[in-house]
Amino acid sequence: FDTTGYHIPGFRDETESRKEKLYYLPTVIKPGSEAERVMQQLAVIEKLDIFDELEKKIQSFNPDLLALTVTDSTFLVAITLLREMRRRFKQLPPTIFGGVTCAFMSEVVVRYPEVDIVCTGEGERPLTELCRRIDQRRDYYDIPGLWVRHNGEIIKNRPDPGLTVEELNVLPVPD
Repeated sequence: FDTTGYHIPGFRDETESRKEKLYYLPTVIKPGSEAERVMQQLAVIEKLDIFDELEKKIQSFNPDLLALTVTDSTFLVAITLLREMRRRFKQLPPTIFGGVTCAFMSEVVVRYPEVDIVCTGEGERPLTELCRRIDQRRDYYDIPGLWVRHNGEIIKNRPDPGLTVEELNVLPVPD
């Protein structure tokens, strides 16, 4: 669920400045281009309620894990979204936060009760193992690279060593 383009009540998003910038974009975007398609999607998304849209996604997909990549500028947005989802749903799946903010500010991120798991570094291996264990209905409290909330305690596992150059070379190229 991508939050790009949504207006989030209570957050200063420099909407007027963004609208001014978007006003000039049609003069440089080619008709029929991918950029034009994205602009049209953003125009529709801007009118939707982000909380309702996320609720629909969760209901339709019924995920076993909610994974959020956060940066300094999106962290509180993610917390706000999860607080509202916890209000709307009796039970949510575990939540994992990852991204640069989590890598450098794990101690801050883990203090928020909305966050069940923090990926404290590169996430390729820890996230894959987490998903495998959730799928197998196994405990995941000892996975290197993850800090996990369990029975009111924070389990701070050792860092994941990261992928080797050889392992990185076999990863698919992102779209």
